[in-house]
Amino acid sequence: LPAINRLWKDTVLLAYFERLVIENDELKINIAGLEEENRLLKRQVASLRLELISKQNTIDSLTSVIIVQNKQIDSLNATITRQQAQIDSLVKIVNNYPKVRDFSEKLMALERDLELFNFEYNDISFNEAQYKADLLCLQLKIKEILQIPVPGNAKDLAQFLINKARLWDIGKSNYTALANLIKQIETHYKEALEKKARYALYSISRKIPNTDEFTIKCKTPKGADFFYTDEFAVSKGLKIDFSTGIYVNGIVTNTYSTASHSFRYKERADTIITATGQLDTIYTGRIIDTSGVLINENRPRHSYAAGFLVHIYPRTGSFYNVGLCTGVTITNSNSSPIQLLLGGSLMFNAGKSRVSISGGIIWGQQKVLSSTVESFKWDDTRDHSIYNSRSDLPLFYSGSADLPTYDRWKSSFFLGISYNFASLNVGK
Repeated sequence: LPAINRLWKDTVLLAYFERLVIENDELKINIAGLEEENRLLKRQVASLRLELISKQNTIDSLTSVIIVQNKQIDSLNATITRQQAQIDSLVKIVNNYPKVRDFSEKLMALERDLELFNFEYNDISFNEAQYKADLLCLQLKIKEILQIPVPGNAKDLAQFLINKARLWDIGKSNYTALANLIKQIETHYKEALEKKARYALYSISRKIPNTDEFTIKCKTPKGADFFYTDEFAVSKGLKIDFSTGIYVNGIVTNTYSTASHSFRYKERADTIITATGQLDTIYTGRIIDTSGVLINENRPRHSYAAGFLVHIYPRTGSFYNVGLCTGVTITNSNSSPIQLLLGGSLMFNAGKSRVSISGGIIWGQQKVLSSTVESFKWDDTRDHSIYNSRSDLPLFYSGSADLPTYDRWKSSFFLGISYNFASLNVGK
């Protein structure tokens, strides 16, 4: 039994020892694995350390780049700030441009007005009272348009304008242009204020003569020559002019003569119906030719005559006048050697005389055919191609070639042009 117990113990110890040996081998294997892992970790750590060093270098490089870019960004921000300030300034200038333009236009208009004023009163012989009145109007215009007090002198005006220009941010170039314009206005306004009249204006009254024109001449008491001469046309007052000229009118000299004319008519046979007593006309179809003597009238469309007119008209003072006219014409007609005229005239000045265009009504005698032979006159307005019967033919004249006529008063138109050769003033 003790031997069995020792054997059992030895067996247990051997098993335990083998187990320890196995565990020891396993531990060795685990240690070897751990050592391999340790070596791998060390390599990884070394690799990571190298990678970390590389990344640190990259970070350092990027940091340098970032520092440079930050400086560039700061520089760009400063540039943007300056440009924004310039843009804000330009925006102000653009916003103020309508005001500046309006102000500039007013200044240019003022400069023109001052130049015209100085040109108008450049001559020293102007009326001082009128000059002062016009100067006051100009000053009130400056006050109203530019909304500034009435300037007492040129410097005050320039200062008012400069102060008004400084109210807006208009830019250096615009301000320089306005300053130059204001300087010119100051010069013109100073010239306008320093005008001095050397002559006084006096007035005298004269009775205007009843004539077409009268001349005014002025000279100093000691002067030998006239320093002012002018002619004036007179208006109002009644005037009578006499003229002669050529006139066309509607009273003509008719002439009459006999002449043979050919005619054609249809042949017909007329019978009376016994039962009714009516005339029955039957055309045979033949065309018969015949001729007969008729009286021809030669009537011109118008005639010409020399005449004399009297024109009565109010004086207008213009280069033309309108008035009434009456007169006579002289013709070579035995029927009406003298004809009467009545109408109106339009007269134009031609130097010291006048040329007149006149028109109206004329009365005179005209030769006409006697009523005893009037029915034998040729009617040139009728169609004389073929008559329906012989009874339709006109009455043929068989009397003497010395046709009976008489003179009859007649009215018509006249129109003519004449030249005035004399005149007469009515009244004083």
